[in-house]
Amino acid sequence: MNLTSLLLPDDHEAVNVLMESYLRSWNKQDIDALLVLFSEHAEFTGITADIATGKPAIRQLLDYYFGVGQETRFGFSELYLRYLQPKMVMGTAHWNLQTETGRNGILHFICLKTPEKGWKIILLHSLELSNQPATALEEK
Repeated sequence: MNLTSLLLPDDHEAVNVLMESYLRSWNKQDIDALLVLFSEHAEFTGITADIATGKPAIRQLLDYYFGVGQETRFGFSELYLRYLQPKMVMGTAHWNLQTETGRNGILHFICLKTPEKGWKIILLHSLELSNQPATALEEK
């Protein structure tokens, strides 16, 4: 994975560990482990464009995704991290799902650092690009 980070070393390590935990938990389809990574009132938008706000709604949406029954391997090919504020980080990742047809997209997320719970995901939006034409940068 290609990682670009504009974060201080301690924050870089913590947010990178958080997103590695996200990938590992997703690949195990471990909803409880995924929910630990989110704040109580986080917003999650998956590739179905459904918006889930709060852990109960996120659980329901993840139940749906994992209930489809398709085994997938989720990974990031690129990850870019930068500060929005001193204790708020925005990340952009290129993701891929290793399935029979192969799928890919972009993931945008915001993490907030709190004194009590450390870094938590407060917003995560995913956009599938598998059927999109090449971007201007890819055409060069």
